[in-house]
Amino acid sequence: MIRSIGVGSIAALSGSAVLAVATSFHVGFVEHPLGAATWLFTVSVAPAVLVTIGVELVARRVARTVARLWFVAALAAFVSVALAGSVGAIAVQAARFGLEQVNWCGYVIWGPIYGVLLLPVTCPIALGATHLLWRNSG
Repeated sequence: MIRSIGVGSIAALSGSAVLAVATSFHVGFVEHPLGAATWLFTVSVAPAVLVTIGVELVARRVARTVARLWFVAALAAFVSVALAGSVGAIAVQAARFGLEQVNWCGYVIWGPIYGVLLLPVTCPIALGATHLLWRNSG
C-alpha cells in the first residue's frame, strides 16, 4: 500500500508536469511552462493514489498477461484523469472559492471527456506505473 501511494504520487507529478509543459507549448509559453503543474498535481494526486491502490489489488487477483497490463493501464489512465478532472477539480476549486462559485456541472461533463482525449499522454505514464506495481507484487 505504501508503494501504491508513492507510485501514484510520482505518476500524478509526472503527468502534471507533462500536461503543464504541453499546454504551455500549445499556447505559446504565455506563462512559465510549469505554472499550472501545482494546480494539476493538487487536483490529480488523490485520484492517482486511489487508482494505483486499485491496480495493486487487481495485480494480486488476476493472471498477469501483456493484454491485461495494457487494459488495466488504459483503464487506470482514463479513471484517474476522469476523477481528477471532475471530483478533484471540484474539491480543489470549492476549497479555494466556495462550492457556490464552482461550475461543478462543467467539471462533471468534461472530466470523462478529458479522460478520453488525454489517453495518448496519460496511458504511457499509467503503463509504466502499472508495470512497476505488477512486477513487484504477487
